[in-house]
Amino acid sequence: MKMLLTSLALVATLPVAPALAAIPELPELRIERGGLDIRVGGVLSGQAAVIDENRAGRARTGTGYDASVRINAEWVTKGGLLFGAYIDQGRISRETEVLQTGEAFGFVSSDFGRLEVGLQDGGNEQLAFRAPILGLGQVRGDFSRYAGTQALLVAPDTGDAFKIVYLSPPVAGFRAGVSWAPKFQRNQRDPDPRDRIILRDAIEIGGNFQQPLGNWVLGVSGGWVTARAAPETGRRGLDA
Repeated sequence: MKMLLTSLALVATLPVAPALAAIPELPELRIERGGLDIRVGGVLSGQAAVIDENRAGRARTGTGYDASVRINAEWVTKGGLLFGAYIDQGRISRETEVLQTGEAFGFVSSDFGRLEVGLQDGGNEQLAFRAPILGLGQVRGDFSRYAGTQALLVAPDTGDAFKIVYLSPPVAGFRAGVSWAPKFQRNQRDPDPRDRIILRDAIEIGGNFQQPLGNWVLGVSGGWVTARAAPETGRRGLDA
């Protein structure tokens, strides 16, 4: 049995003056034995502020924290099949980058592709190309309107709803994916049914193509999403 432990780093910021700090990762615990590989990690950050506020009744101090845990377990059989489970849960929620966590699924992978079952992004989302997140997000900027997680030119989908996903292996630069989600809900407890989003039998189909061109890589991706809206919401079905 082999166990590896990375270094620990925690940070606290006192924003009396402007300050920038990356969210540190907690130590990652890794256990390897035979064909079994388990990795457990997490993220934790805390913030505190002293506020110079002259108006009565306003808070003079403020605190907050972000935390998540990530578990990745894999097992390779003698025949070459890869079985595994992935869990990423926490309370990180950034309005600027939309990096919410909330995935938990099992998977099996072979030369014929990969099958996933659980709370996971669908075939459209997984194969869509995205702009990288670098530095303070400068690379995204206005470009996020076209290639970010909330891009105007990316089809709406079912996020991390429970679904079954199949991803094909790459063949001559092409890769395809398809998924089915029995139900996807948002604001389902709103007293006004028209403000709810309830979709059923959501199907996502995605694909991409990548081809090296010298020092560059040409990439094209596309996707289609369809689902039936619940009649009580008065909404049209999803077709994007």
